[in-house]
Amino acid sequence: EIIDFMKADIRWRMYEESKNLKDFGTAIQAYREAIQKNPNSSMSERTSLQIAIRLYEKTDYLAALRAFNQHIESKTLKATSPLSKDLARLGVGLSYIHLKKYQEAEQALRDLEQQTTYSDIREEASYRLGDIFVLSKQ
Repeated sequence: EIIDFMKADIRWRMYEESKNLKDFGTAIQAYREAIQKNPNSSMSERTSLQIAIRLYEKTDYLAALRAFNQHIESKTLKATSPLSKDLARLGVGLSYIHLKKYQEAEQALRDLEQQTTYSDIREEASYRLGDIFVLSKQ
């Protein structure tokens, strides 16, 4: 199990050195394969969320949106923590903002704001709702 995740980490370091898009795809695929082979590993939950965040940081917002939703809806991951799911739900809202899907972003962030038990996530969702108001008026 550890070796699968280490191989994916090595692929990620190769991408970081090369900044080659092909290496990025190879690393993401290696992480997905590690999760698929080891769904009950404690590292799978972290890695699943990490994939979505890395796609978001790469500005591939549609792929990030899919990855965040897969993380939230996953039936194969060992019990996904509420914090992990709330971070993914925040990622869904932020991805929608970047895709200029303001209505979907607002709904996702309002739901998160009302349902999360984490005050810092609630505050971030509220703040981003203000962003949507400004952006949607432009």
